[in-house]
Amino acid sequence: MSDSELPSNRQLFAVGKLQKVALLLLVVSSVVLVAMLALEYLPLRLVAFGLLAVINLGTVIIIARLAKALKSPVHWLYVVLGFFPGLAQLSLLILVVKSATLLHAGGLRVGPLGVSHSQLEALRAPQQVPPLADDPPDR
Repeated sequence: MSDSELPSNRQLFAVGKLQKVALLLLVVSSVVLVAMLALEYLPLRLVAFGLLAVINLGTVIIIARLAKALKSPVHWLYVVLGFFPGLAQLSLLILVVKSATLLHAGGLRVGPLGVSHSQLEALRAPQQVPPLADDPPDR
């Protein structure tokens, strides 16, 4: 990446926050899916299926926001795939990998749970520029 293509702090912050949520959704949806398949008692299986449907709706929203934050030219394709439970996790995983690449390009360290909270807070804080000695104080 050249200097003109480097992501801004604002984009890095948005992608970092969304990546953390996406990773959490991946873990939770995987656990609920395994629980749904393992349950033999039908009412509990239906409850798990309903929970998976709600999680899938949240996944579609996060997919749309993350694809937009990554400025993906085919963001609509990820959203369409998000409506299918197995493909939603796959498209979310692809977006998580793309976001990790962008965050690495921005100079951030990405761990298994995404970017650390302290790095995200450093991105959100405005750059403090000390006033010049010749500048009069603001009133």
